[in-house]
Amino acid sequence: MQVKTESGELVHNGGVYVPSKRSVFPQQYPLLSGIDPYGDTIFNRQQCERLIREAETLSAADIADEERQSLVELAGMFALHMRRPHRYLWFLGD
Repeated sequence: MQVKTESGELVHNGGVYVPSKRSVFPQQYPLLSGIDPYGDTIFNRQQCERLIREAETLSAADIADEERQSLVELAGMFALHMRRPHRYLWFLGD
């Protein structure tokens, strides 16, 4: 996970997102389920606000500690870096 400006400047290099098996259901988690594990996925600030709500809901579920920790880190990145305009959250695939 990375936060970049619209010009591509790296603002923060975060940890690795560990998807939960529960997050693949687009009806419940439309944004989390759209993260491509093999390609890059980019979210703008407004999308991130919805993404964080999905992450909070998912982290309250019965998931592995590693999955929960990646959601906590995602929320922390949002709180520190995504509240400013012209920033994007990148998930870098394999």
